[in-house]
Amino acid sequence: MTSEPRNPDHQPSPLLRQSGPTLRVGEPPTIQPSPFPPSPQPPPPLPHPASAYWVWLTIPTAILLLASIMTTGSDRQVSLPGLGVLPETCTLHSRFGIDCPGCGLTRTFIHLAHGNLDAAWTLNPVGSLLFVFVLAQIPLAIGSLSKNRSFRAVQRIMERVTPWNQILLIGLLVALLVQWIVRLGFV
Repeated sequence: MTSEPRNPDHQPSPLLRQSGPTLRVGEPPTIQPSPFPPSPQPPPPLPHPASAYWVWLTIPTAILLLASIMTTGSDRQVSLPGLGVLPETCTLHSRFGIDCPGCGLTRTFIHLAHGNLDAAWTLNPVGSLLFVFVLAQIPLAIGSLSKNRSFRAVQRIMERVTPWNQILLIGLLVALLVQWIVRLGFV
């Protein structure tokens, strides 16, 4: 059963014309090769989770080591031995004179690494909590990297701690924003 156009002068669209044999009732359809190129190879597998734990260990360790060798000067100055005073990195403060949510974090970490708890808390109270969070990442990462049987219990604990660790980090970042809003005087 074929349908004929109502108007004999009307030609069907080239998109609607069949390019192959006509399909008849009861016959299986023939499969023609796809005009599209074959799909690309699947992506390579993700690196072993241990590499993520190495990053998890390296970044906090580097932050804390840098904080322990850096010094603070007067009025927002931070010095690194061998380089001298570093330029201010807060664009919001240098352009508009307004502190950003992270203003004082570097100096807070430096004060805490040198044992100046009062100075650190005065600069950025949430930054002091963030320092403790960064410090806690080192034993957590070491426990996750351990392949010793005695540390299997630590690894099981880590599986439970990791989601809470992420939630705590998000909570600290939100606390930084809230602290910033309060300091700006909007609340």
